[in-house]
Formats: sequence, C-alpha cells, structure tokens
Amino acid sequence: MASGSHDDIDSNGLFVALSHCWGRGPFLKTLSTNIARHQCYGGIALDTLPLTFREAIDFTRRLGLRHLWIDSLCIVQDDPQDWQLESSRMAAIYQGAYVVISASGAKGACEGLYSDAAASLLFETHVEEVKIFEQKACQQDGEENVCGGSTASAVAPPVIGEVAFRRAYAHMPSLMQRQLQTAPDLPTVTRGWIYQERLLASRVLHFGPHELHWECTVDSVCQCRDDFADEDDNTGPIFQACNHTDPEDCDNARCQIFANADESQRDIPLTTSPTVSTKPEFSVAFWKTLDSHQLTASWHRLVENYTALDLTFPKDIFPAMSGIAKTFQSVQRSAYLAGLWRSTLVPDLLWHANPPTSAPFPQRLSTWRAPSWSWASNGGPVAYINTHSGVNVFCSVEDAEVQLVGSDATGELKSGYMVLRGHAFTTPISFRAAPDGDDGKYTTWNMLQLDALQKQVANIWVDYNCCRAADLPPEVTCFLLGECSPSGAVIILILKQETALDGAGDRVYERIGIIQVSKPPSRQTSLDYWLQVFPSQDIEIKII
Repeated sequence: MASGSHDDIDSNGLFVALSHCWGRGPFLKTLSTNIARHQCYGGIALDTLPLTFREAIDFTRRLGLRHLWIDSLCIVQDDPQDWQLESSRMAAIYQGAYVVISASGAKGACEGLYSDAAASLLFETHVEEVKIFEQKACQQDGEENVCGGSTASAVAPPVIGEVAFRRAYAHMPSLMQRQLQTAPDLPTVTRGWIYQERLLASRVLHFGPHELHWECTVDSVCQCRDDFADEDDNTGPIFQACNHTDPEDCDNARCQIFANADESQRDIPLTTSPTVSTKPEFSVAFWKTLDSHQLTASWHRLVENYTALDLTFPKDIFPAMSGIAKTFQSVQRSAYLAGLWRSTLVPDLLWHANPPTSAPFPQRLSTWRAPSWSWASNGGPVAYINTHSGVNVFCSVEDAEVQLVGSDATGELKSGYMVLRGHAFTTPISFRAAPDGDDGKYTTWNMLQLDALQKQVANIWVDYNCCRAADLPPEVTCFLLGECSPSGAVIILILKQETALDGAGDRVYERIGIIQVSKPPSRQTSLDYWLQVFPSQDIEIKII
C-alpha cells in the first residue's frame, strides 16, 4: 500500500482503479488495527487477498503499471473521518485512473476477475427439429380462386427442419431491459457505488463472465459480435482509430488493454460492435452543449438511474453519488442541496416514487437521511414528471439550507429545510378503496383521493406507504409549484403539517406526495385559471 497524494503515485502519473462488488463473504480490508502493517513494505501478502484483487494486480502488471487503487484497501473502513475524506475524493480517483477495471461478472470479491468463456456452457449448441409450414399463394380468376376455397392461399405439407440455438452472452443492460425493468446479467451494474465509478472513469474495461466490454467517453464496444467487424463498415471515431483484430499490433490504448487480457478471454475474436452506453452523455463537454432545461433533464435522468440501484447501507445515498454531483456542479454552477440544485429547486421537486411492479411498496425510512422534499428521502426508485419544454413556476424559494455531517457539501446530511412562498389550499384526504379489498395491492398512484380533485383529471402519487404507516391526516395542504409547458398541467405538492414546531415557533410541513392535474382548453392564463379552480391563499411554508 502506497502512502502520499494520488497525484504522484507513479513516476508517469498512471494508476489503475478496481471496481467490484464486495459480496457478503469476508475478505481482507484495511482497518485501524492493521493499517500500520498494510503500509509497511511487503505488509500485505498476496495470498491473503481475495481472488479478484490478486487477478487485478496481475492485470495491472500486464499493463506495465505499478499502482492499483482498491477501495477496501485504500480507505480505512472503520475510521469515519478517513472514510468521509476519501469518499469525497471519488471523482478525482476514478477520473484520474488510466483505466478502471471492473469485475463485472463477479458477485463478490472472492469470485475473481478472469473467466474462461470458451470452457463455459455458452458455446454448447442445441438443435431442435421443427415443422416449417409453407403457405402458397393461389391464382385468382375474377372473384374466385383456383384453389376452390374461400381464401387466396393454401398450406403445403410441413417440412422438417432444424433450428440451432445457444445461450445468450451476458451483456451490459440495454435500453429495452431498463424499460422492462428486467434483471441485468452483470452484478456490478446493479450497485449504487459502482454507478459513479463507471460514469466518472474515462475508460472502463468490464471483465464479464463471457467477454470483455470496453466503455469510454467516445463509444462502447464488446467482443461478441462481428456485424461491424468489416473494416469497410466502421463508424465513429473509435472504429476509425482502431481496426486491428490482433491488438498486439496496435498502439491504441484500448487495443493494448485488450492485448493484456487473460488468454481464456481472448478466445473470442476482438470485434467492434457498439452496445448501449451512457458514458458519452456523461461528460462536461456534452453537458456544455445543453440549454438549461436539457441540463436539468439530464440531471433528472441520472437521479432516476441511480435510485434504481442497490445500496447496502442507506446512509450512503449521497456519498455514493458525490463524485457525479461534483462533476455535474462544474457545469451547473449552483449549490447542491440534498440531491437538488439551488438554481433549479422547483423543477427538481417534481419527482415521484416509481417502484417496479414486482418490488414492495416503498416505506418511510426508519433512519432519517434526507429532508422529505429530496428524492433521497424515498426508499426506492423515483421518476420525474415529464415537463416537456420546462416548468412555468408559480412560487418562489425564499430559503433552503442543509446541515452536513462532515465537510463534503455532496456528502451525508444531518438536517435540511426549504421555505417556499406561493399559493396553497387545504382539502380533506382519504384512501381509495383498496383493489380487491386488499391494501397490499395499493400502488404509489392509486392510494389517495382528495376532495378538491373530484372533478379533475389528475395523477396522484404518494411518496411512501402511508396506509401501512397509519399516519395520513384527515386534511392536507396542497401547494402549487407550477405548470408544465406547453400542456398547462399544474404540479402540486401534498404536504402534511407536523405536530412539532421549529426553533422559531413556526409550523413546519412534510412532503407526502405530488399531483399532476391536466388543464382543459381555456382562454385564461394558467395561474388565473388554477386559482379559480383551487381557491388558494398566498402563504410562506417551511418544509422539512
């Protein structure tokens, strides 16, 4: 283990970083009880490391580099101060790495980096006999056909044919997989911490169970397909820069890294077939091309993707995204407040709970980690309301502050509040009749009904299962945030009043849901129209 700054860890400034799933089994970590021994020359015996670490060391040596960064060894795991300091440096570490090698096929640190694709069942071909029916068209003569029937075709006797098939490769999840919410083939892509490791790195080499997969800010390629292998069919900068089937003949960094892969993984020919990747869209250069609404939408997509991933410790919700937040902040140029941005606070409030249909209904977290207005207060995936061309804001943000656990402005929080001024009304609220009389069949959008919305076409999302929590008040406050452009649909926060007062003796509120109400055709301006539909008072309200 090397000590000192990350900038001078090698004479040429190059180092490799490992990205991996920890798993549930025990493996060697740096603790306050062994850090002195780990920092001594030869202090960590190679045979005491889990297989993934040993093979990562082997691959780093193949690249001709001397230094490898591994989170569980380079951060003192039982020292909160060291953990907070190092976790705040994640952006610099993964952005500064020559390459990040990802043990994408391993569920834990002991499963290894390399795999033997050729020896797996992947290449076993299965053949099945099938009946193939051929439909022959009949000649028609006026209104009748030669076949003598009422249809214009006839079915020939079946031909017995053979269909060959094999197992599919384990791939990075495609857009269709994400839309269908199907489980990905690679364990690493389900982990919250690894999300930023993958996005922050300029280059990532995924060691999957069947192949290598390369991601960089230019493109994403894998080994398994040959439909783009023809040199005459190359597209994009990465293909034009590198057409070699033998990577050892090329000086290109990507080819050199493939060349040093384990021999068993090079049994599959190196080809250049593009696959789905989010990395080209995760860059400061790309964000600088966006207008303000597009930039806000880009942050919302990052939040949606991140909240769908798993964290072992819920308190890591902000630290595991701190590197992404710091990088985005360099373009957004605004204060970061519990996962939202001060300059776009109202649009950033337009999230709602979005659990998969197969997942349990989100519950209110037992341990506080974020104010109720933050998406991080939700215990599962969230989605943002589609605002199309932006939001016409009806309110003003008078104040918004968070209190940090440490010194990292993108890290853990102790508390937070927001003060809004605008139009609000109160209305009775109740539960809808449970589907089939079973409250276990409630979803985030079919649980609540508000008296004020009985004549409106509206979507009502609840942030958590307040039926199970048994904390729904008889009346709630509804606060008008703004309207979607150009549809004119109004967005309304559902707030419940807390029994406790704040330090100044004022009432405080907690967010419990959000509403989108469709606007029918009207000649009135939107705010005038909605104030007529929902008679409101102009108030200042504090949300915690």
